Amino acid sequence: MEGRTFSLKQLQEQIDSCNKFLETSKPVIGISTNHNHVDENTLTHTYCDSVKLAGGIPLIIPQTDDIDLLLETLGKCDGLIMSGGGDVHSLWWGEEPHHKVGKVVHNKDFFDLSLIQSALKLNIPVLGICRGLQLLNVALGGTLHQDIQSFVEGAFNHVQTATRYEEWHPVEILSDGRLRSLIGEDRLMVNSFHHQSVNRLADCGTICAKADDGVVEAVDFYPEYNALGVQWHPEALACEGKTKHLEIFKWLVDEAKLFKQARHIHQHIITIDSHVDTPSLLVGNPCGDSDIAKVDYSGMVTGGLDIAFMAAFVAQGSETPYNQMIDMLDATDAYAKESENKIVVLTDTSKAWEYKIKYQKMICKAVENGYAIGDDLSKLEELTSRGVKYITLCHNGDNQICDSGVRSHQTHGGLSDFGKNVVKEMNRLGIAIDVSHAADATVQDVLEISSAPVIASHSSCRAIYDHPRNLSDELMKAIADKGGVVQLCMYHGFLKDKGATVLDFVNHLMHAIDVVGIDYVGIGTDFDGGGEVVGCRKTADLHRITVELLRRGIAINQLSGLWGANLLRVIR
Repeated sequence: MEGRTFSLKQLQEQIDSCNKFLETSKPVIGISTNHNHVDENTLTHTYCDSVKLAGGIPLIIPQTDDIDLLLETLGKCDGLIMSGGGDVHSLWWGEEPHHKVGKVVHNKDFFDLSLIQSALKLNIPVLGICRGLQLLNVALGGTLHQDIQSFVEGAFNHVQTATRYEEWHPVEILSDGRLRSLIGEDRLMVNSFHHQSVNRLADCGTICAKADDGVVEAVDFYPEYNALGVQWHPEALACEGKTKHLEIFKWLVDEAKLFKQARHIHQHIITIDSHVDTPSLLVGNPCGDSDIAKVDYSGMVTGGLDIAFMAAFVAQGSETPYNQMIDMLDATDAYAKESENKIVVLTDTSKAWEYKIKYQKMICKAVENGYAIGDDLSKLEELTSRGVKYITLCHNGDNQICDSGVRSHQTHGGLSDFGKNVVKEMNRLGIAIDVSHAADATVQDVLEISSAPVIASHSSCRAIYDHPRNLSDELMKAIADKGGVVQLCMYHGFLKDKGATVLDFVNHLMHAIDVVGIDYVGIGTDFDGGGEVVGCRKTADLHRITVELLRRGIAINQLSGLWGANLLRVIR
């Protein structure tokens, strides 16, 4: 305090002279507190200092068992650091406590695990430090060595006798995971203050650093979750000028900036998922069931989705297809009604902003598989009166309207004569024509006959993955040339051979953008119809797509079209 004057007037003048705005582009990084005692929050200054050095705003999160308060606090954060601390109780992964386990505090475990699971649910990027890494692994289904010396043969002392600001032993930075790209080296000196460590790795984890005795020193949980954990204490070394360790905090701050941007973007544009199959789950269940459905009100709020096009899907060959379709449309209406005005059925798309500013979520109705109308054109007029915005002409297998791209016998060579009349009647009624699932010849016939732009509500790129359900570059160009839009699908079997991730889905998006331009591309996940990928499995995860698009260099002002405006242009 030497040289300082204790003057409230001078302090107020200093504050008044500051030209900083309350709004800032810097991301807020929440930091979980440690505890010396059950009722005492404590944290070394190095955590906050490292965040500030990396360009973030540190926010210490005190221990609480109030989940609502915890979620409210996390809602202010763009990133999360799980700090170090004592041992984790083995009962969390189903083991009896070992006789050499250190001090455990149930309340601290409950707080930390609640923080982690909440952050992952909200898609907030997470950095786990020491105990934080261990907890990440446990929260995601892995286990720990309760005492390294008892379980790891040949282990050296991982509880150093030097201060935390000094390096203790080297670790090997493996090529798997993202840590190597952050550190830029294959060996790194670290400090060490732990006697628990990762045992069985969580299924979504990738080991990215090891000590020379084999102890796991870092795990990357990406792309399933944007989470990374290290076993050492980089905050202490970063504050001592060890720049390689500061890079870990810069990584978190950079990821938090992307997440902050994504969340902000979703708040200020209309976001649309053009195809989900949720209505089949709503029949007999008007309140919905978040344990079953990947699309629900809570998920739309968390994932920043405004409008879900809910398709009443009828399988080819169903005995009572029209009645099944009507049951699903009724169930969709009932679901919105039961939401107590939190969800509305959007019949006039020009009112989308009106509902958004009221914080209401929206449903548009659609039908998947024209098989449902039989050979009766008048049913199209009834569907118009029910608010149906588009009809997917077919599903898997040829129907009375057209040939399908899958399980086709080339029955009609494209559109049937009846199908041509269906297209003209849909044009007259203002129902958008959806060519997803259709054979190439069908798509070509539709584009030739339709007087209105057409959509592909949930398709992917054949040039990336050769599947008959995907669209060729030529067909995508033809749809765009007619003013239509191609909505990219998240069904894993259309993206790659196996193990599709959110990164593979974004690869398809980027290819479509390259081929037809961003004004003719959108997103139709196919959630609740088999659509999901590693890293984006439900509506609550949709921010992950925006984060990855921003990472690829898509401009913020381009995302409005991609996320909804392009489709609304056609649907209107």
